[in-house]
Amino acid sequence: MAGQSDLLTNLRRSAAAFDDDALVALANRGLLRRAAKDVEQSPPEPAPDSGDESFTLNVANQCVSLVESLADSTCDCPASGV
Repeated sequence: MAGQSDLLTNLRRSAAAFDDDALVALANRGLLRRAAKDVEQSPPEPAPDSGDESFTLNVANQCVSLVESLADSTCDCPASGV
């Protein structure tokens, strides 16, 4: 269980570096606004299959797997890119 705790601590640290301007640089302002609305309407829920190497969330019927290097995180949505 310590591995999961370490992973969550590292994920929080990595995510804190992404302010709105950084997220807009990765995608665009419209996508950021849409994502904020989506999260408001359907907050992410931790999935039971998280492990020591990834933390999995269910987000609006999609599965998001976060890894320590956020750029290598994945989801099962049909979007290409970020």
